[in-house]
Amino acid sequence: MNNSEILDFITKKENLQIAMEVSKQIDDLKDSTHHDFWVAMNQEIARLVEQNCSGKWVYHKFNLNAHKKPWSFANVRMVQPTENILSLLVFRIGQDSKEKNFQILCGVLKHNTINPDLTTLRGLLVSINLDRSDEWWAGLGILPIEPYTPDFIHEMYNNKHEYIKKCASTFWEKFIILRPELERINHQLIEAHQNMDISEQTG
Repeated sequence: MNNSEILDFITKKENLQIAMEVSKQIDDLKDSTHHDFWVAMNQEIARLVEQNCSGKWVYHKFNLNAHKKPWSFANVRMVQPTENILSLLVFRIGQDSKEKNFQILCGVLKHNTINPDLTTLRGLLVSINLDRSDEWWAGLGILPIEPYTPDFIHEMYNNKHEYIKKCASTFWEKFIILRPELERINHQLIEAHQNMDISEQTG
């Protein structure tokens, strides 16, 4: 059925009311499944971090009040052995707008880090399709998760538990590949900062 045929059908008087009601229900369903996606992803990623790297990494949850906003992220951060918060490499998952929809992203934020050697890390990022880079990102890419689409809504409404595990695994598998190199670079940044503090105290 083409657009003209659809319009002819729904603009008939006997069909218009039900079409409007269905349209509102679809809009509500888009919003609720999108919101519920981030609620469940927060829970699942927090569980994965706690289960696999508690004490070394911490999950800062996606802000649920931002689920309608573009360029919103959650963070997996390495725990720092200092009260002075340094700019370390951070693994992030979040969303950006795409026309009238959103796309789910993940990548490594490098902003404000002090000249780390990212050669090996960038090779790893490219190998897992996180190959967009700029002054903020060592690597960024799009995950195969798209809110508002029929597939997304169907899975979230009918198969949420398994779907969330699959989505979180897509993100987590990339983190597992990157984690050793992220830790190596972050430890170098911490050590450089500590050496600088010692030098200033003895200078």
